[in-house]
Amino acid sequence: MNKKLVTGILALAMCLNVGVITMVYAEETATSNTISISGEAAKIRIDNKETKVLLSEELKEVKENAKEKLKEKDEKIKELKEKIEGRKDNYKKLESLLQKKIGLINARLELLKSDTSAEAILKVEALKAQLSKTESQITRLDKSIATEKNLLKEKVKEQYTSEELAKIQEVAQILKEHNDLKLLPVQNIFAKGKNIKFDLPPVIKDGRTLIPIRALSEAYGFDVKWDAETKKITITKGDNVLVLSVDSNKAIVNGKEVELDVPAKMYKVNNENARTVVPLRFIIEKMGLNVNWDEETQTIDIDDEKVVVDDENTTEQDAVKLDEELNEIDDEVNETIVTEETASDVLEGEDTDIDEEEDVEDDVEDDVEDDVEDEETTTAEETSTVQDLTVE
Repeated sequence: MNKKLVTGILALAMCLNVGVITMVYAEETATSNTISISGEAAKIRIDNKETKVLLSEELKEVKENAKEKLKEKDEKIKELKEKIEGRKDNYKKLESLLQKKIGLINARLELLKSDTSAEAILKVEALKAQLSKTESQITRLDKSIATEKNLLKEKVKEQYTSEELAKIQEVAQILKEHNDLKLLPVQNIFAKGKNIKFDLPPVIKDGRTLIPIRALSEAYGFDVKWDAETKKITITKGDNVLVLSVDSNKAIVNGKEVELDVPAKMYKVNNENARTVVPLRFIIEKMGLNVNWDEETQTIDIDDEKVVVDDENTTEQDAVKLDEELNEIDDEVNETIVTEETASDVLEGEDTDIDEEEDVEDDVEDDVEDDVEDEETTTAEETSTVQDLTVE
């Protein structure tokens, strides 16, 4: 065979073999790269899943911490409310005692009217000085009681979240359309040792306050049943059973019919729903509780007991008996002062420094909401970034 022909054939064969090897190598390399990329994608997806779980756990932790902060705030408010209520009750007791003292002093002065002896004149001067001092003390106590009630209003309002207050305000705007109604701020009604919370504002109609019964039932454990067909409300607590009907001035108390100054009413609170409100004083008093309206502070104070001071007729008592009564009153006043350290300052006309103990972190709720909002924003952003990095 021609030598040149053989050489050409061998060269061509070598070229073809190199091409095949190159093609195979290129294909293997591509396959290897694909496997590598797929592996990285799977790894990213796994990492993304773990990151989402981690972010979810962090958000859950922030929300749990937020709940704990709000719980601590509620406990602090409750503690401060109890302190304020304690001072207020002591001031009210002192005021009742001093009111009785005034009656005793006036009775004693009446007995001394006809006595012109030097001793009697000195006694009259001393009694008049006591009378003037006692009247001044009552005036200061009145002012201090009003201060405590205003402090209570602040603490009651702090028990509502900003969202709750916003919803109450929405309902208030609707109720304002009724020209015969006056709205009372939710914080203006409080009860000793109880947490009364409203989801719509109390209203005043014809001089009587009407409130949603749910607020009282939750605070005092009343059993309440509503008959939608007859629009009757049955309220039960122990042996007491009250039955009221919407728009009716008649009520049934333990089987007996009684007259109401103002009936239970039903008002629309949005386009779909209406709510029933009942006369507060009627319900409270028929359930054996006490309610007091304070015109100055525009507050309603509910209590389960009255401050009772024996107020027997003093006009027919003799001088010795009246002097003994006055001494007993002074002793009881002093005992009451011992139980409340600020009372002495109030009676003596000195300033009481109680502001620092009333301080509560007013911005706790805002801080909590900010913490949750920030964490939710961070979670959303990081989740979005994770999704952007995910390789399908």
